[in-house]
Amino acid sequence: MSAAPFLRARLGLLYLLSLSSLVAALLAWRPEWLEGPLRRTLPAIVLALAALGGQAAHERLALVAERVGRGRFRSLGGAVHGAVALLGLLGLFARQADVTQGAVKALAVLQPLFLLLAGLGRGHQGTLLNAVLLSVFAAVAGGPVAAGAVTSCAVLVPLFLAADHHARLLFDYPVRDTPGSAAWLRDALPPALSLGLLLALYFYGSPPKPFQAFVDVLPAARIEPGVLARLLFELMGIAVLAGVAFYLLLRWSGGGGGAAGEADGRPVEARRRPEPSAVAGAPASEPPLGGVRERVVRLYVRTLEALARRGRRRAPSQTPAEFARGLEPADAAATLTELFTRARYGKEELGESDLASAERAAEALTSS
Repeated sequence: MSAAPFLRARLGLLYLLSLSSLVAALLAWRPEWLEGPLRRTLPAIVLALAALGGQAAHERLALVAERVGRGRFRSLGGAVHGAVALLGLLGLFARQADVTQGAVKALAVLQPLFLLLAGLGRGHQGTLLNAVLLSVFAAVAGGPVAAGAVTSCAVLVPLFLAADHHARLLFDYPVRDTPGSAAWLRDALPPALSLGLLLALYFYGSPPKPFQAFVDVLPAARIEPGVLARLLFELMGIAVLAGVAFYLLLRWSGGGGGAAGEADGRPVEARRRPEPSAVAGAPASEPPLGGVRERVVRLYVRTLEALARRGRRRAPSQTPAEFARGLEPADAAATLTELFTRARYGKEELGESDLASAERAAEALTSS
């Protein structure tokens, strides 16, 4: 089965989460940015362009990150983002509304930037975290804004994580016996919608109260309930239409949410077995020797150990395919990784010719 449906669903859900959290934060802290029909549709348009642009430039940005140093880039970006988030939280605890308002403004600007520059990091963790932070700051306003922000987060985040899990599984370890998208929807959608419904009923009976220290400065806390309800209804309609249009555009363009230009691997039948450790700094446990399959897995582990001693360490968060894309020579890395995947996850026994190919690839990687 192809990973494309899950990749599209992942990006579509992240787009909806970004839109809902950004709109909720703006309603709570910067409602003047949403005055007028054009401005109300502007967040949906900007986020869609950023998501599609980030997908189109994903491979080029990934190459830039490899040259500059992905770890260095992620450390710098995480430090800046963490400082902004910490500043906003300190503003809440110190009851300094202007500080928190400035941090929310910065986070709102960062949301489309995270979508656009996803290829410089690894996946969409930064985008997801920033959206959750925006929802947290929106919840300070209380009332319908807080209820909408918390409920949408509770529904969209689990759906995104489930789609992301299946997309990574199928993209890096393609298997034939993984449930399809319809089965995933049957498994993931009912719990998420049930949680959203329970939260909506709870907030309807017990509306969340605004943070008392900020009541005088939070615009959403001063808007008439009828006016706020009408505004939220309009924005919800815009979000639904924008989400449908965005997903249809993804399908029409053949987008895969970060997998542009990458082909799915050869499917193999899945089987469960503990994976040998290849974490940097720790000796990898070797499987018992027996058959060509185990010898290929053991060869792969030894190769990773040799590369780690020379400074090319596989990060704990990296899959074998992701790690292989940063190795040279590329053809040897791809060959060894593909044979390891077949040996580790397939049911067919490999032949001596496969072992010879793996040994040549390992030698090329360790001698280059």
